[in-house]
Amino acid sequence: MELTLREQVAASLKAVEPTPQGLQGLLVFAADLPVFAGHFPGAPLVPGVFLIEGVRLAVERVLGVELLLDVVVDARFTAPIGPEGRVAFDASITEEDGGWSVRAHCEHMETSAAKLRLCFRAGAR
Repeated sequence: MELTLREQVAASLKAVEPTPQGLQGLLVFAADLPVFAGHFPGAPLVPGVFLIEGVRLAVERVLGVELLLDVVVDARFTAPIGPEGRVAFDASITEEDGGWSVRAHCEHMETSAAKLRLCFRAGAR
């Protein structure tokens, strides 16, 4: 049975710690994740959507609320992340308009890898 995107990212989310502004988290992408077989053969990379999903799952843990992604306001991916990649991220969480606005900064090997601005709302899948 093939793992879903959510399952692959959930297995990669190794730490989530609340902070006064939001949270800090750690994603570690194992080399045997199924996504690497097709993204991209011979030069595997972590898809950007995996970082977005990792932030969503971390915010869910901190808020204790199941979240749906409402809007990707901005997503800038600035460094490649391959198998065994470790991504530390911090996110600020602001409640607004009946949902949450999240700004996240992701680092890989002490280099900025992504900056995300996301909006979430409560909801069930």
